[in-house]
Amino acid sequence: MGVYVTSTSYYLMLPSFLKDSTSASTDTFGTAMFDRQVLNAESLVNASISPHYQISGFTAIPPLLRKLTEDIAIYHVIKATGYRADDRNEYLDDFRGAIETLDAIKMGTTKLTYTDGSVVPQLTSQRFLSSKTGYTPIFGLDDQTEWERDANEIADQSSARDT
Repeated sequence: MGVYVTSTSYYLMLPSFLKDSTSASTDTFGTAMFDRQVLNAESLVNASISPHYQISGFTAIPPLLRKLTEDIAIYHVIKATGYRADDRNEYLDDFRGAIETLDAIKMGTTKLTYTDGSVVPQLTSQRFLSSKTGYTPIFGLDDQTEWERDANEIADQSSARDT
């Protein structure tokens, strides 16, 4: 059982997969399969969002994380068990969409929100901010013996120290 998706929702995620369609407790193998795939999906989701969000600081689980975890877990449950093996895995498109959404979260083009629509605060302590914007970079442009500080940056630093 995971954090974003719990075993009480397994029968809603994939109807008719578990032996008892109202409870996960009577199908131990099916529940164990779901548990494993949900944990794997949550690991993937967490690895994608942890550089940008304090996972342990969520005041509630953002609904998008629940959906992404469900879509990834369902795809892997179907893939691992061969459930309805004669059919194309209809959850492949949902899986691909979940991976694309995770990429959008990583790139910062999609933000996480809570159910009330408020944006989940992003981490700021792990981002590097530069105070050298507008100046020529020192490193990587040419040989190390040619590296020099930008003349404007030297002048600005000097005047900042004088005040």
